[in-house]
Amino acid sequence: MLKSLMKKILWLIIIAALILVFYRIFSNQPAEPAAPTPIIVPLAAMSDSGESGEAIFEEVDGQVRVMVELVGAPRDVSQPAHLHKGSCGAPGEQIYTLSSVSNGASETILTVSLAAIADNLPLALNVHKSAAEINVYVACGEVMNED
Repeated sequence: MLKSLMKKILWLIIIAALILVFYRIFSNQPAEPAAPTPIIVPLAAMSDSGESGEAIFEEVDGQVRVMVELVGAPRDVSQPAHLHKGSCGAPGEQIYTLSSVSNGASETILTVSLAAIADNLPLALNVHKSAAEINVYVACGEVMNED
């Protein structure tokens, strides 16, 4: 009888230890943070340029990749691009310099998060005709809160 009782106690200890191990393994798993949803900004033609498209803001490893795609952009022309405080109708201070658009495309890595960009909203993404004609905007899109 004592042997039978000892076996039962041993099995209970083993089961309790397994439950404890599984509990610690599964309860201490940190939740994977959800990746922020990319922001897609339509870019409208300005100054009768015929250039329009979109910009995609995507967070990658705590930094923001900004990809600009324009249809109707001239070939082999470097077009500066910036993010300004404000709107397309009233752009303010330049906040971020983006890689120049060339042949209708550019990609920039900003060393900030999407949350940091959101702290500066509203912003206007301006694409300029060229470095020589920096005051001429050929495309613009507004990055705004969605509320």
